[in-house]
Amino acid sequence: MLRLVISLVGLFSLTIGVATAGEATILAAGGEGDHILRYRLDNGNIVSHFVADGVSSLDFPFAMTIGLDGSVLVCGWQSDAVHRYDRHTGQPLDDFIPSGQGGLDGPVYLLFHPDGSALASSNGSNRVLKYDGVGGDFVEVLVSEGSGGLDYPHHVQIDDAGVMYLAGKHNNDILRFDADTGDFIGLLVTSGSGGLNGPRGLLILPDTDVDFDADNDGDVDLADFGAFQQAFTGPLP
Repeated sequence: MLRLVISLVGLFSLTIGVATAGEATILAAGGEGDHILRYRLDNGNIVSHFVADGVSSLDFPFAMTIGLDGSVLVCGWQSDAVHRYDRHTGQPLDDFIPSGQGGLDGPVYLLFHPDGSALASSNGSNRVLKYDGVGGDFVEVLVSEGSGGLDYPHHVQIDDAGVMYLAGKHNNDILRFDADTGDFIGLLVTSGSGGLNGPRGLLILPDTDVDFDADNDGDVDLADFGAFQQAFTGPLP
């Protein structure tokens, strides 16, 4: 059994990075400021403007994730692109998905499919678009416009059975699709159930406990966090 956690409001995106060896940091996307800020994870002190306003074409940064090449990928909601930055310096690199490619309009979330492709929530066109996970080339429209009543898609999650869940912000529900074909399966959460209003984020929780004490020293600390992070992103160079 899996549990689905739904986020209604909050920061546009947070992700974890590393400034220097041994210094874990957290990145925060400031949408209206068109910048990404980096803070120390241990005390919250600001480290730097990871991406300053105006250094790239980024416009209203939304969700962030780590790309398959280790770079930081940022959805530019108003720039209609997924931008790419050096993970350590914040230096702009070539866009992962150029503005408007494949009809991308208002991207707010990017998820890597188990097959290695990248799925982008295009809320301006009410679609989920599929791209090559390495080069960012457009592959196909995975979920067509308004399929199943989808309205303003945000967060995407995929479970172990290959079911894709989408948060429909404007219709206040959670929809299910086949993660491989994009076919609509049905509603998981009907509009407004339990008072649901404007869902943006989803997180699938396994029904088994996760041991975060990686080094078994009886304390969950930064060393454990580093091990947990590298399980997803690989060893840091």
